[in-house]
Amino acid sequence: MRIISFINKKGGVGKTTIVANLAYALKERYDARVLVVDNDEQGNVSQFFEGEGKYSLADVLLERVEIEKVVEHTRYDGIDLVRADFSLADANVELREMDKSGKEWQLKNALDCLAGNYDICLIDNPPQINASMVNSLVASDEVVVVSTTDKFSIYGVQQMLSCIKDAQQLNPHMSYRGTVVNMFAGDGDSLAAVAQLRDETEVLPVMLHKTDGGIRVKTATNRMETIFEYSPRCRFARDMVEFMDYLLGA
Repeated sequence: MRIISFINKKGGVGKTTIVANLAYALKERYDARVLVVDNDEQGNVSQFFEGEGKYSLADVLLERVEIEKVVEHTRYDGIDLVRADFSLADANVELREMDKSGKEWQLKNALDCLAGNYDICLIDNPPQINASMVNSLVASDEVVVVSTTDKFSIYGVQQMLSCIKDAQQLNPHMSYRGTVVNMFAGDGDSLAAVAQLRDETEVLPVMLHKTDGGIRVKTATNRMETIFEYSPRCRFARDMVEFMDYLLGA
């Protein structure tokens, strides 16, 4: 099972939208068995996939239950979910204060138990650096930073690069794939921002463009649909397929 984390300390950059749509595209295009892990106490990707199980990621990180009891099927055959809710905030406090060696490996150890059940695992991470974020990085084979072209998002990228380096001390096999630019407008300011990013880090060659000012993406999300269900021929949908193929090396 290939595990990919999507991160940025800046919120609102589209990590959840990318994870939800990428999961759907992987299932539809490659018939992949996909596990989505919600590592954000806001639980937005859990809400999108209508997660409502008895247990959540918090229970896994605190070793209250085995992860098999947390995994739930979604309305999409082939996409399963480990949901999150506000209990993850308390779990992060407990993890931070826990006097236990190896606590950074809780998620890795749990996901190893599911390795034969899925082809790929996508982890949607919070806009903060906390214990569960560290667990996500330690568990991951690859990490993608998601950024828009605004300056606060770019600043978040800089912070994430430092966090990734620290995590690689624990998980030297984890690779940083680069930064994907989301909500790209293609104007002069956006191009200048991308140039700045390229001076600081690896920027992926695929950019996810705005679609009619992002209206189609927002509408799809509000309708609890992926962009592929709502507007499969729009620019964002085409970009998502190209992004997916790039990640998979297709």
